[in-house]
Amino acid sequence: MNQESKQLTIAAHPLLRHKLTRLRRRETKTSEFRALIHEVALLLGYAALENLPLEKKAINTPVGKGTGWRIAQPEPCFFSILRSGEAMLQAFMQLIPSAHVGHIGTRRNEETLKPEQYYFKAPAHMENGPCIVLDPMLATGGTAVEAVDILKANGAKDIRFVSIVCAPAGVQRFHQRHPDVPLLTASLDEGLSDDGFIVPGMGDVGDRYFGTLPE
Repeated sequence: MNQESKQLTIAAHPLLRHKLTRLRRRETKTSEFRALIHEVALLLGYAALENLPLEKKAINTPVGKGTGWRIAQPEPCFFSILRSGEAMLQAFMQLIPSAHVGHIGTRRNEETLKPEQYYFKAPAHMENGPCIVLDPMLATGGTAVEAVDILKANGAKDIRFVSIVCAPAGVQRFHQRHPDVPLLTASLDEGLSDDGFIVPGMGDVGDRYFGTLPE
């Protein structure tokens, strides 16, 4: 059963909780971490996309004619916040292989904890369909706020944000700035460390996923 507030949904499927626990473990190696984050993103993807509009479609089965359903056009656009959003992107593309993909390069300055934009590339006509923003961690909320600011400035109207782990302060900041944007997560964690990382969190997702942890 999912836990929901006005604009925050915490997905609570037993498999999601189980896999997230394994994902968090310090002992989890890179190969297993990649597999687990893909599985967690798939489960979140089903939840994030469950309200997509459908349209009827006539089909021919091996034994006759029938009527089925397909996702209404235009299909969603998936936006990966570089670089850790890439860890979730393949799972969402597996669910809708024909979806268009955009990238947002906005990262947190680890000294000021403020977001810095360095890249933006969006599909044409993204303003006509849902925009699903992917970032595994929502910590201070600065990067998430900046990403949605960018999308709105470029015409996006239906925006949904998906994150694996969130901090309460980041969620509060995000919804103060963007109260119209639903947020889906697998966990609302305890808080932030002094240097702005989620506690207990799961470490630096980009480094763990891409194998760039310091020696």
